[in-house]
Amino acid sequence: MYSYAGAENKEARLSGDLVQPGAGLIGQCALDQRVNIIEHLPEDYVYISSGLGRTAPRFAVIAPIVFENKTVAVLEVAALTRWAPYHFELLNELLQMMGVTVNSVMTRMEIQKLLHDSQVMNEELQVQSEELQVQSEELQVQTEELQNQTSELLTVNKELEDQKSVAENAAIELERYNEQLELSSRYKSEFLANMSHELRTPLNSMLILSQLLTENRNHTLTEEEQGYASVIYNSGSDLLSMINDILDLSKVEAGKMLVEMDAVNLTELPSLLQGYFGKLAEGRNLEFEVNIGAEVPDLFFTDEMRMHQILRNLLSNAFKFTQHGSVSVDVHKLDSYSDMNYAMNESLLSFAVKDTGIGISAENRELIFEAFRQADGTTARRFGGTGLGLSISLQLAKLLGGHISLESEEGAGSTFTLYLPCRELDSGEEPDSLTGQTQAAAASEQLESAGRETQVNSKDLLFEKEFQKLQGRTVLIVDDDARNIFALQKGLEPYEMNILTAQTGYECLQMVREQPDLDIVLLDIMMPNLDGYDTLSIIREELLLTELPIIAISAKTMKEDRERCLTAGASDFISKPVVMKDVVTRMCRWIQERA
Repeated sequence: MYSYAGAENKEARLSGDLVQPGAGLIGQCALDQRVNIIEHLPEDYVYISSGLGRTAPRFAVIAPIVFENKTVAVLEVAALTRWAPYHFELLNELLQMMGVTVNSVMTRMEIQKLLHDSQVMNEELQVQSEELQVQSEELQVQTEELQNQTSELLTVNKELEDQKSVAENAAIELERYNEQLELSSRYKSEFLANMSHELRTPLNSMLILSQLLTENRNHTLTEEEQGYASVIYNSGSDLLSMINDILDLSKVEAGKMLVEMDAVNLTELPSLLQGYFGKLAEGRNLEFEVNIGAEVPDLFFTDEMRMHQILRNLLSNAFKFTQHGSVSVDVHKLDSYSDMNYAMNESLLSFAVKDTGIGISAENRELIFEAFRQADGTTARRFGGTGLGLSISLQLAKLLGGHISLESEEGAGSTFTLYLPCRELDSGEEPDSLTGQTQAAAASEQLESAGRETQVNSKDLLFEKEFQKLQGRTVLIVDDDARNIFALQKGLEPYEMNILTAQTGYECLQMVREQPDLDIVLLDIMMPNLDGYDTLSIIREELLLTELPIIAISAKTMKEDRERCLTAGASDFISKPVVMKDVVTRMCRWIQERA
């Protein structure tokens, strides 16, 4: 609210504040949009001042200033006297002009305000534009860097794709190579198994007959001729040992060699090794000792057969390469052991095989553990052998969770040490015993192993009462190779048995049907047309002869072959070439059990 020539003592009314519509006469006039006339004003309403004095007005007009039906202002005029009619006409015209004028002023003020605001905003926008420009430049730099990085990533990605393609091709080639290698390994295993069969079949008859000649049952051979027969038998045994080494290696490489953990009595080890090598050491004037430390337990768990095989291989090498001095085996218990190839932080046993032989040069120490490799592989080499013993021993040691180390000095001897985990028998625990077919298989393998190591003197067998139980018994020998039948016949002649023979599975079945008093059958497994497996099944399942003892004889010596025979119905299993003492012992046991 503004005034023109108003009194200074009316500050409250002339404060310049806006009047709300309906508030007081001014507000009501703005709301009603009509002129209000006030007469007889009080003395203190307002003063009209001049240079000479002041006085109170007696008349006032309050009029709205309207523009386009909207009150834009209110005009209040005070006068000393009442207005004449023309004053009101003039006021009306002024009000109309003032409406336009006030509206124009207000519009201009709004425009000026908006202009000011726009200028402020323009300045702010200018600042923001500059900031955006800076940011745009930074983004441009970042964009260029990203483009460079993207280009590098594309390059790297292309290289990776190329490498991936190369890797995929290499993987395909490797897979193809692995398939070829697996196929080659399978062919090799099949070849070795078949070759074993083909070699063992003639070797079987050769060993049996040479053994019979060595025994000179009829006392018709001269001492020289017996020597010839002994050479034939020993050569055949050496050939058998080589065949066994090759088969063991193929089993290890094919992952088909299984271990059977059981309690091993270490107190028997000295006498056992002395039995194997005592006579050899005595014949070559070598000292041979087996020493077991006081801290070594009497029992621990491992595969006894494989452990003995390793020790025999190590000792065979020691005696082969030792001409003077001694060979010894020292057994100790260790809390831990480690070298660059093996480490164990728990109790283990060490079996140190030491000799005073020729020793091994530094460049040959790793070489000798490779299959078919020898320190001296020339045709003029001094020492024979296949070069498989140490390789097989190392692989067997790994299967048992152990390791073999070598210390040697050329010309001063060697020490091969077998390390095996020492799992002792817990208090209150009893050793697990093999049952059923596994027990029979283990017993068979132990008997065969013992038979291969020991030559048999059948003269002693003739006078043992146990074998008198074979007299008058009927045995059926089934084999497609006439040489094996002949050898077994000759080997069983001293026992006065009734011997029947068959060369095919069909002949075997016919004999079994026609001979109800048959006591036992020696059955070859690998036969044409009707093999031993099918023959066994027919005898057990169709002929219902479940009690008839049948000993399967096969040139295939894999563990699965043994188990397959026992599963098919065989009472026992013997691998070729057979040892007559082993055959006779098994026959006595099964005939006695049936009786």
